[in-house]
Amino acid sequence: MATNLSLEETCTVCKGSGKIGTELCQNCQGTGTALTAEGKKIVDFLRNSIRTSEH
Repeated sequence: MATNLSLEETCTVCKGSGKIGTELCQNCQGTGTALTAEGKKIVDFLRNSIRTSEH
């Protein structure tokens, strides 16, 4: 297992600016960063764990 996980990366749509023209980037919601594949897996795991524990 990797010991140096990167969970976020610069948004490829807005190139890290958080905006497309004058509008907020819809891909990163204006943060300039987006989840990596590993980050998405972790978020999905946490969401599923929370749903399971609520029942």
